[in-house]
Amino acid sequence: MAAAIGNKCVFCFQVIKGKNYRNLTSNESLNDFGIILKQINLEETGNACNVCVNKLNRLRSFDKKIECLEIEKSELLQTIKSLPGAVAKSKGGNVTPHGSKKVKRALESSPSGLTPKSKRTLFRTPRKPTVFATSTTGEKSLKVDASTSTCTNTLPTRRKFDVKVTVMYNSTERCKIITDSAEQTAIKAMMNGKGPETVLKQLSKCSKYRSAMAKCVSKDIIQEVSKLSKRSESDFKVNSENDLMNFKWEDQAKMIRTKVPTLAAIISCVIGEKQKSMARFVVAVGVMLYARCQLLNLLQFVLGLVLDSCGLNKEGLNIMHDLGLVVSYTSVHKKRKDLVKKQKVNIDQVITRFVERGQLNGSDNRHKTIEVLGDNLDITIAPTHMTKDNQRKSLHWFLTMVKQRRVTYEDLHIEGPVPEQPCVTMIPSYKWLPSEENMKSVLHNFKFHVACVLMKYVDVFKPLIDSYPEYISHPFLEFTKQKSVILNTNLIDESENSTQGMIKILQDVQDMTVPVVDGNIIQRVVFGGDVLTNERAFSAQQAMQNNSTDRDRLFGMIHRPEGLHQQFNFLLCIYQLFYKASSSMDTGSMYQLRNLINRRDVTGPDDVVQKFRPHQQFLEDVTDSYIVAACLDVMEEGCSNKNNIEFVEKISQKVMDCFNLGVTENSKSHENVQNSKVKEYKA
Repeated sequence: MAAAIGNKCVFCFQVIKGKNYRNLTSNESLNDFGIILKQINLEETGNACNVCVNKLNRLRSFDKKIECLEIEKSELLQTIKSLPGAVAKSKGGNVTPHGSKKVKRALESSPSGLTPKSKRTLFRTPRKPTVFATSTTGEKSLKVDASTSTCTNTLPTRRKFDVKVTVMYNSTERCKIITDSAEQTAIKAMMNGKGPETVLKQLSKCSKYRSAMAKCVSKDIIQEVSKLSKRSESDFKVNSENDLMNFKWEDQAKMIRTKVPTLAAIISCVIGEKQKSMARFVVAVGVMLYARCQLLNLLQFVLGLVLDSCGLNKEGLNIMHDLGLVVSYTSVHKKRKDLVKKQKVNIDQVITRFVERGQLNGSDNRHKTIEVLGDNLDITIAPTHMTKDNQRKSLHWFLTMVKQRRVTYEDLHIEGPVPEQPCVTMIPSYKWLPSEENMKSVLHNFKFHVACVLMKYVDVFKPLIDSYPEYISHPFLEFTKQKSVILNTNLIDESENSTQGMIKILQDVQDMTVPVVDGNIIQRVVFGGDVLTNERAFSAQQAMQNNSTDRDRLFGMIHRPEGLHQQFNFLLCIYQLFYKASSSMDTGSMYQLRNLINRRDVTGPDDVVQKFRPHQQFLEDVTDSYIVAACLDVMEEGCSNKNNIEFVEKISQKVMDCFNLGVTENSKSHENVQNSKVKEYKA
């Protein structure tokens, strides 16, 4: 110790730097640490570093706490001794609550040598009782014993306790003292009735148990994955081209959770359970399964075909194959040929059979008919270095597709023979007027849309939106929910910009899809496209009117604008009728509302096609505002039964009456017009 003076600490012998020390010979140090230095037999000389001084301060604080506890203990003992029962017992008598003396009965000693229960002191902590767990076989049982009471929840967990495990056999028993802290905590959790997650959580704190758990989980995953590579299992494998065509992320995720639940649970914990993470989850598991067995390549084939159609070259596909995301370039090329053969078979089943059936049976609506869709495909190639011979190239094709209708005449359940389809020009004009039944159906649909708008914006009706139907039901709902059969049929090397090219396109489409016998058209087919394509096709038909047969006059095509172009035309008509700059001072007009809410992206009928979405959204907002304003006008403030569907439909009908959409008056007026047209036609 004498060597640890000067610039060294007398306790740890570390060199003291600067003023980070305390002199033990000072009066203050002797008053604070004198007793402690005598207990450790250390001379009161030299210096101590700040770390050792902090330890001495902690020892001194412990002494103060012990003194306080001793004082509190003595005060508590004096209080208990002053109680009547303790005073009477100190005098040698046993006093009952009523004050009468009771003769003390001698107690027999316990055979085990333990103190009888009646002689145990009042403040003695009870021992943990022994628990026996009998196995189902009856051969052995388990007994867990805690040598002290510190294994219960009532005492701090930082205190040490010993756990004794006893295994009871039929004739003998085996005991073991558990000393590992993780094992002790796990057994304590079992004794306290905790769940298996809590027990395993305590065991996982030990490295050996953690590694053992990982090995057990790995074995389970290997057993699950090894079953998928068997020949009897067809999941995650490409058995036919239909598996590629019917691939869905939801089905793959569900199959993964069913076939490999352990692996799926681990990946889900890492990625998450959000809907947008479903594709990432399927890709992560698919790459692992493909690395395990290359026969599990359904996902890799789908991704490979998608990337190949997007223009990824051979080198890129090979890199993605090395990463396990796609199959090899050779496999993609072979599968692409198989898909082309499958497409030819589908075309033969849909188009060729339709044409042959029409040629044999004539125009028959009992079978599914087809529609043709087409649009131009233009590509311009600009050279990097333009010369006289190397100029800009403009390539033009025309892509045709065929869609099969899902609803046939037999699905309508109409009795009697199938009526013949008359020519459009031969249908009387009164047939185009809606009947009373048609008007009721349309007004019923109007009421549905009005009710949806009210439940969207009016706070009183918002709680009913979950109980109201999401869509209008109709008899063919199951048919329309099915996936449509759409086939890529041909890429014609002609341009629709010229009349001669459009005539060649119509001739190819008519020869492929329209049944013709001896130059006569048996059944016409709808030819859909954009507005410009329909105009050019109609002009091509007019240019062929001087030919002798219907086939040469291209009468097999019925022109119709498709999808978005129909909405273009309808929206253009609305803006041409109701959007006028002269109505800027008329409150409630479309032009006035446009200026009121500053919808600068709405410019009128001239830009409806170029800015379709803003014009459509503005029209929807104006219509909804009209409906809500009419609802607030007709709905009474103190009316009851607001929270039911019948009241919403009643208000919806009143709103429709405000816009002169009553069922009775309109249906009668249309019926009268129809009757008058019938009389004129017959006359």
